[in-house]
Amino acid sequence: MSKILVLNGSPRGRGSMSHKLVAAFLEGYQRGAQAEVQTIDLAARSIRPCTGCYSCWKSGSGRCVQKDDMEAILPAYAEADLVLVSTPVYHFGMTAILKAFFERSLPLLYPYLVKKGELYTHPERMAVNPKQEFGLFATCGFPDADNFRVLSAHFEKLLGPRLRFQFLCPEGELLGVPQMREAAAPRLEALKKAGEALARTGAMPPGAEAAVAAPMVDLPTFARLANANWAVPGELPPSEAALAGLEPYRPTDHALAEARRDAKDAMGPSPARSFLEQMRAMFNAEAAAGLEADLQFDFTDLGESYRMRIAKGSCELESGGAGQVTTRIIVPFSTWKAISEGELGGEEALMKGAYRVEGDFGLMMKMGSLFGGRGRENAGAPSGKKRRPNLMALAFVPWYLAWFLGGASFWLGQALPLAISLAFLAWRESRREATWFERGTPIAFAFLAALALASPRGFGALWSGLANAAIALIWGTSLLYSRPLTSDYSAADYSEAVASGPIFRRVNFGLTALWAALFALSAVAGLFLAGLGQGRIAIATALALIPAGVFTAWFPRWYPGHLARKGGRCSPSVA
Repeated sequence: MSKILVLNGSPRGRGSMSHKLVAAFLEGYQRGAQAEVQTIDLAARSIRPCTGCYSCWKSGSGRCVQKDDMEAILPAYAEADLVLVSTPVYHFGMTAILKAFFERSLPLLYPYLVKKGELYTHPERMAVNPKQEFGLFATCGFPDADNFRVLSAHFEKLLGPRLRFQFLCPEGELLGVPQMREAAAPRLEALKKAGEALARTGAMPPGAEAAVAAPMVDLPTFARLANANWAVPGELPPSEAALAGLEPYRPTDHALAEARRDAKDAMGPSPARSFLEQMRAMFNAEAAAGLEADLQFDFTDLGESYRMRIAKGSCELESGGAGQVTTRIIVPFSTWKAISEGELGGEEALMKGAYRVEGDFGLMMKMGSLFGGRGRENAGAPSGKKRRPNLMALAFVPWYLAWFLGGASFWLGQALPLAISLAFLAWRESRREATWFERGTPIAFAFLAALALASPRGFGALWSGLANAAIALIWGTSLLYSRPLTSDYSAADYSEAVASGPIFRRVNFGLTALWAALFALSAVAGLFLAGLGQGRIAIATALALIPAGVFTAWFPRWYPGHLARKGGRCSPSVA
């Protein structure tokens, strides 16, 4: 079992972003192999700076005269198979506490010079693991990787060939921003895969370091996000021209005086405005192509309103009012912030009446793409996985045959639909995509075929009613579970987050219940009106289902907006 030592050099301890990188790597490593992991948070230890007295060398003891935690840490450091070092970049280098650690590792060496390769060095005094390797994990608050240049060179000189890999993550603070989870996820996933690959094969997968170093958002967007986050009372953030490097950042005395006066009058910058400034910084002009709209937030707990004007590929934030807007979101700021940071589900909050939406609900549904930065997909569209086609029409093929041929021939009306449904189910099961409907259909046709064989004459008069009763039973039974039958197919048009939400579930509960009721009514008509002829009943049933199809297309578009306008409290909940 490998011994892994983690040296956490951040003053923030395990809440640091650099340690977040290590944690992801270790999660993957421990999927691939067992390891004994020890984490040392240097900020929580007593490690005084090296005084340069050289007593550890001059006394011949290899012991430091300072009595602190270094004496206990050095043996674990020397024995480790893999040492993972994490640090944020401070003034283009490692943190002071991490630098102090490496300086205090001097007792591990003899003072004498020996030649190793082309260079002279100090030989090791303490028995250090000869196969020991290192990995460096670092984050910085700048958007470009050049800021790691000095840090990287220092560790390459310090550790030489023992430095096996370096994961350097610019824009590191975004790892801790809840709204940036999707952007950060590929970096953390790359670390997990790298850790697992190293544990299983002893090799790092190609491109792993580059994947972690890739920016999460483009450089100007990151700069706007950072500037919005650093909003300080009485100061002015850089203008767009200063941000673009077109003019120096030097606010005039008059502008600063006005900013300070405004800040004094307002008792500091509004948290809501600062939050929306960060949201505006993530505006995706490509997703807003051709869009002109006013999106207003009325924060009821603060008594503040702000409007985002979207036009010609740009977004401007200004104070809101009572005028006409495209979409108005009426919500306490604390609730909206909790939703944005993932602490509260947006749909759950809407269902409980925590906020409501007036105007165009479709604009709100686009917010994931409008304010998700480049590369974010529409919040209502599938993401992460390849889109699966909606195969409900194919799943109905056996039933089409039964409705129109069930009374004419056992082989065409029952045996053939049974064979087709079994083949279709086998194909879907092989892809792990089989639905409740597709599993229930062969069972229903096996039962119908058995009835047809047992009583051919009686079955021929009632086949339409029995077929519709079977399908009504399948659809109706799915209502007893948390995933109504229609959601298995309509989920293909939405992201996983939307398809697992309560509004989607409620919409599909209504649609499934509607179709189950229609099939049940058709079954009753088929059983009690058999004298009219099964063919006529099948045609009448098909015609009656046309309005239901129109309703099915309209209801999912109308209901979420209706629910938003009512603040969620408009119908009983569906589990």
